[in-house]
Order: sequence, then structure tokens, then C-alpha cells
Amino acid sequence: MTLNETDWEIIFSPVLQIIKKHLRVTKSFPTAAIFHEGMTGIDSPWQQSCANLISFFIQLVNGNNITSVSTLLRLHQAQLKQLMTYLIWDLTRQDIVHMKTGSKSNLALHSLIIACSMEIHF
Repeated sequence: MTLNETDWEIIFSPVLQIIKKHLRVTKSFPTAAIFHEGMTGIDSPWQQSCANLISFFIQLVNGNNITSVSTLLRLHQAQLKQLMTYLIWDLTRQDIVHMKTGSKSNLALHSLIIACSMEIHF
């Protein structure tokens, strides 16, 4: 199962409410201010999750073991399902939109889509 940014916001919203209450700010206080670098020291769970996922994905792709081979096979499988005639590493914004549904059950594709949406290219 993969979670998107909205899912992470829903999961983390009770924690943000407690933080806002502890800081004695209103409920309408901007969440971005809480995640600001010098404010509370709390990182956005979505951004932290993306960083961890992309880091792990890069290690998998560059590895030399059965897990790396499996990851590459999953990516090639996604490429074939979308009838792509170019490398999956060259995803465009339009490709990302079309492939999001397939990334729900393919963690390798989900990681690649997140990396491409953050302008990380391979």
C-alpha cells in the first residue's frame, strides 16, 4: 500500500492539533509555519517520507542483488503496461498522471513517480 500527500496530512492532522494547542496558537494558524525550518524543528511527514523512499529506491536500483533485479523488473512491467516506447526513466508530467493508478500496487513505480515529480531525474 502506498500513501499520497493527502493521506499523510489526514494521518498527521491530530498531531498538528496537539502541536498548535501546545504552542498556544489558533487552529487556523498556518501549518506551513509549523514546518518552517526555524520554527519548531518538525519536518513534514510527507516530505520526510518522500526523502526516505527516494533514498531507499536509489539504493535498490544501484544495488547488485535479487532485490535490485526485482525492482527493475517491476519498473519494466509498468513500462510495458503503459505501452511506453521510451525508457521509463524519462517520465513526463503527462506520464506521471497516467501512471499514478498503477503505482498503488507497485512500490518501485511509486518511488520513481515521486522522484520525477520532485525533479529528480535518473
